[in-house]
Amino acid sequence: MAQVTDAGCAILMSALNQDHLVMPALERVLVVGSAASAAMRVAVREALLARERARRQRSVDVCRRV
Repeated sequence: MAQVTDAGCAILMSALNQDHLVMPALERVLVVGSAASAAMRVAVREALLARERARRQRSVDVCRRV
């Protein structure tokens, strides 16, 4: 298991926020007990949740067009 630092969390969060196609299969990141600060762990969790909300909204929008 790799230890994720604040810098690693920042890179991951940036990638998730910029493009929904980045690591599309990624649904969870386990950062409990990692070297990352609590604030960065929360930020990554929020980025993943935001991406999931956007993905669901795109699905709804596609269904409405059909």
